[in-house]
Amino acid sequence: MRLLIVKLSALGDVVHALPALRFLRAVVPGVHVTWVVERRVAGILDGQGIDAVVAIDTRALRDDLRRGRVGTVVAEVRRVRRLLRAPGFDVAVDLQGNIKSGVVIAQARALRKVGLPRRLCREAQNTWFTGEQADVVGTHVVDLSGEVVAHALGARWQVPDGAALHVEAGAAAAVAARLGDHPGPRIAFINGASWWTKQWSVASFVALGRHLIEECHAQIVLPWGDEGERRRAAEIAVALGPAAMVSERGSLAALAALLAACDVVVGGDTGPVHMAWAVGTPTVSLYGPNPSARNGPRGPRHRVFQSTVECSPCWGKECPTGEFICMDSIFVGQVAEAVEALLA
Repeated sequence: MRLLIVKLSALGDVVHALPALRFLRAVVPGVHVTWVVERRVAGILDGQGIDAVVAIDTRALRDDLRRGRVGTVVAEVRRVRRLLRAPGFDVAVDLQGNIKSGVVIAQARALRKVGLPRRLCREAQNTWFTGEQADVVGTHVVDLSGEVVAHALGARWQVPDGAALHVEAGAAAAVAARLGDHPGPRIAFINGASWWTKQWSVASFVALGRHLIEECHAQIVLPWGDEGERRRAAEIAVALGPAAMVSERGSLAALAALLAACDVVVGGDTGPVHMAWAVGTPTVSLYGPNPSARNGPRGPRHRVFQSTVECSPCWGKECPTGEFICMDSIFVGQVAEAVEALLA
């Protein structure tokens, strides 16, 4: 059986689809899997048992269109179409549900094309490109992907046991050597997010770090992904002193290994926190504009806080107040108690 997965989008969205891949492998051993993914996050699929990865850069394509570089766009579309049509697929599944993913799946030659039902699509026009819409009853993002795959296979969806994201042995060894030994727990703070409205304040991270260093003898590890996150990580590290370290920026495989080496990971609704969940590390996650019931890590080893302000969740990338009112409603004390409970 040859199966195509179309899941582009951001890092966390791709991580949320990995349990569906594990389920697929369990139900159909030996299935050949091709995955279409955004180039900027394609590294998360390395070492995950995928037979072929087709990486595309939709941001660059949109930029090329705006600048009138039609030839570049046509060449890229032809490349993707060639990769998705030459082998052919028994089934293609669209786990994203917007126009962008629909256009991609339209390039594929497949006997069946299965997607989300119209009511769950981010853009309803996605259903123009899928011949079947799965009968999805779940509301969590992990279940949305899993139920589409299960429908395509004629199987009953069940979240697989074990870690959804495999950590490469070489990356784990390199991280262990870099971190060295520490007598207390190692806790990662993820300070960034794709929307500023999803970010907990630097002051809150500093207050939490001081408490955990004093009460738990913790080492605070500060990964980062872009320049803004690096600056915030450095500010937190300076405030916390020698018990905090800003990690090096490396590959996504290295980040997965780093998160797996931690005892707890704290952060908002962002890719690295979802990666921590996927590798099996306990998390404390903080939700303001987005709903934790839909996106948050599940299970007894995870604690989720949803903002208590009346307008949360709003799905807003901007806040009309211009402030962090929803994220600031999540207090340091309650987060500290959650971390300590996971460490106990």
